[in-house]
Amino acid sequence: EVTDTGTVGGDYAQATLDDLLQEKSLEAQYLSPTYLRQPLQQFVEEQDHGVFWLQAPAHVGKSLFVEGLLAEAGLEEPLVAELKVVAFHIRREYRYDVALLKDYLTDMLKQALDVRAGKKDLPELALDRAEAGAAFGQWLGQWLSIYQRVHRRTEAKLLVCLDGLDELIAPVTTSDSPEILALVPLP
Repeated sequence: EVTDTGTVGGDYAQATLDDLLQEKSLEAQYLSPTYLRQPLQQFVEEQDHGVFWLQAPAHVGKSLFVEGLLAEAGLEEPLVAELKVVAFHIRREYRYDVALLKDYLTDMLKQALDVRAGKKDLPELALDRAEAGAAFGQWLGQWLSIYQRVHRRTEAKLLVCLDGLDELIAPVTTSDSPEILALVPLP
């Protein structure tokens, strides 16, 4: 237990110390799963858009795999050159809705793509459309297009991971907002 300025286990702790411990824990646990990585890499290389749905039994390392794909984790080389990755992790203990997902992804996209509003507003997810999956796909496409123009990276790709869709207990749906699963684009 650290007792000076970086108290661990007390009422407060330094965020940087907590982040460092989390990072070191991830590094210690991470082993690149080639059997997951190769099919995803092939999909990203060959497709310009689409859904790669990874299903596997619980506790085989799907979430850790997603964590390893993120650039800030620094655990692996990118799947392909010019790939930007953002992730939203769903945990069984919490209730999620589309507004939370949209706000979180907006923040992560701004950060990962290094863009912000200038004379034009950043893309807004149109949740009032009948086909939520198509709207979600178009919204992500708009983000990628902005990144490609701003950074002059026409070959750039965007990978958005929705980790833990199987953890959604009861979809939260209102009359003006679809459930999170409805955002997954159809083939």
